[in-house]
Formats: sequence, C-alpha cells, structure tokens
Amino acid sequence: DRVVQLSDGVAGTAAGVDGRGALLVHTSAGMKLVNSAEVSVRPVAARHGDH
Repeated sequence: DRVVQLSDGVAGTAAGVDGRGALLVHTSAGMKLVNSAEVSVRPVAARHGDH
C-alpha cells in the first residue's frame, strides 16, 4: 500500500487495482475507484516533522 494524492486533491492509500484496471484508493470518505488513461507515481514532498 502507498499513500497517494489524486489530481483533485483527495489523499488516501492506494490498495491495488480492480478487475477493470481502476486504481483502488482508500480515502477518509471510503473507497474511490480511479479510472485514467495515465497514472503518474511521484514521491510526496515531506511535511515538516516527517522523516
């Protein structure tokens, strides 16, 4: 699992893909399925106090 931030600003934990290839993201509002032709994986900038 990896912490992710979506282009709409929603943050959550990526938890794999479903049978159709949608990225599964656990958010504070529940599971979100992300369908996109392209997904970029970039490091998240460290917040103050993170190591």
